[in-house]
Amino acid sequence: EGGGGGGALPVLEQMLEETQAEAAEELAAEADEALRAEVSKAVADLPSVGACNGLRALVEQSQQARESALRLFREVGGPARLAGLLHSPETSYVLPYVLDAEGTADFLAAIAAEPEAGSGAWRHLTSLLVDAADLRSKVYAATAIAGLARTLGEAREALCANGFGQALLQCLQWCSTQAVPPQEVQRHACTALAELLEGQEELKLALIDLGVLRLLLALLTTVPDVIRASVTCIGRLAGGSEACSDHLARVGALPGLCALLWDRALLGNDAMIAELAALALANIASSSAVAFSMLSERDDFDALKLELLGALGLAAGSRLAKEEAGSMTDYTGGHPLDYTGSSVCGRWEGRGAAGAGIVFEKGADGRYSKSYDNPNFCDNPQYALTVAADCEICVTVWDTEEEARRKTNQSVELMVSLIGLPRGQDDEEEFTEAVVQLCPADFTWVQDRPSYEFREIPEVHEACWACPSYWRTRKAVLRAKAKAGIKYLLVPHTARPGGVTSFVVSVTSTEDVHLSPPLTRWHKVPTPIVEWPLGARASDGTRAAD
Repeated sequence: EGGGGGGALPVLEQMLEETQAEAAEELAAEADEALRAEVSKAVADLPSVGACNGLRALVEQSQQARESALRLFREVGGPARLAGLLHSPETSYVLPYVLDAEGTADFLAAIAAEPEAGSGAWRHLTSLLVDAADLRSKVYAATAIAGLARTLGEAREALCANGFGQALLQCLQWCSTQAVPPQEVQRHACTALAELLEGQEELKLALIDLGVLRLLLALLTTVPDVIRASVTCIGRLAGGSEACSDHLARVGALPGLCALLWDRALLGNDAMIAELAALALANIASSSAVAFSMLSERDDFDALKLELLGALGLAAGSRLAKEEAGSMTDYTGGHPLDYTGSSVCGRWEGRGAAGAGIVFEKGADGRYSKSYDNPNFCDNPQYALTVAADCEICVTVWDTEEEARRKTNQSVELMVSLIGLPRGQDDEEEFTEAVVQLCPADFTWVQDRPSYEFREIPEVHEACWACPSYWRTRKAVLRAKAKAGIKYLLVPHTARPGGVTSFVVSVTSTEDVHLSPPLTRWHKVPTPIVEWPLGARASDGTRAAD
């Protein structure tokens, strides 16, 4: 009987698990049916404002709710319903929220199934963009175009074939003739045009002939939101197109874009503008020998070149954004802008979210002073960096989860340290593990500065530690002069301990550079890992506490 009792308990546990699983399935099915009814009612009520707002609310509840709502929206025929309602501004408003790639494919199929009605649907959307007197209708139409073009390549092709590139240009031309140009319309029209231009060489050249560059360059002196959209559109025009990049250089686009890199007042409001301007310039310079020659003749070319390399590193590293921690890639670019780089993705969590080596606190007078040394700094992710020749490098660290946290107003300040290890610290031929005890007398501290304030690049040699004194939006940037033959340790970290997020770190240069896979953590030592040397000064002469 004892043996029988012992065998009954696992059976009872299994029965309990099966019952719980069945109950969970029933609850999920009931929730799915309730959601289906809600989605079906909203689709039937389209294009009413209440139905549009209801669908948007269902999609934005959570990632899981979004996936379920979009699936059910497709199953109840929502995309086909939208295709027949493009005459309504409200349809344009809700369209980007409820069409994923599969939904967009269904939407296009519904339009293609009835050619005459489909052509009429496209004409309705064009009319909202070009002919409507209501500014809200123009904004919604541009938003719908951007959403379709961004979601699926086939949608982009269909939009181009139906003349939406020219329609967006007409919209921008109309805005430029108004006594007070509607900035919201300008912003959304530029955004939609940027999405539409991806890989469309023929459309790019056609719009240039129609004068789109004059309109876009005029927007570089407006407000940050419009500037950001215009710069994005200029960068998309230049991307991969020698003819477009040559034209941009010849019509005088380069000085205006370069000015955006150093505009302190503008950067204080919207630092991403400088990143987008650098990326646009990188697209132009890497596609056009004419543009690269013009840029190389500028007095600030050395600083400008590092901005371009940083932009290229961010672009290359963005391809790793959804990869697992430890994924790596090398990248190169050829004439006229020769560059090479290496990217790796990682994650700060647990012990690995150790924060900066030295933590500064902001005092009542607004000045920062050293608060404490962080003995756990060595627990951060770390990588060996090698350079083939003496060169200038640009290191960028990108927080890949920042956008997802934006709704909760959570932020993680990123930093990165580049350490030139003293000789004798590692006798291994291969740099597999750093066994380092950092002491005050061992290191000279150098400090990077914002490119719009100082253009001197710090030199990081043996027994040097460099850390950026600025970061832009969700990215940290460090520029430095590296020397061949020195073993460098690259440590991306957050400003404070406990910042949990994923990141991509990239190193870009005009010489061969390479990042290793993640290293093992440094050996612990009983004394504090980091101390600022007494009386030490940064390369620009300022004290650390300043």
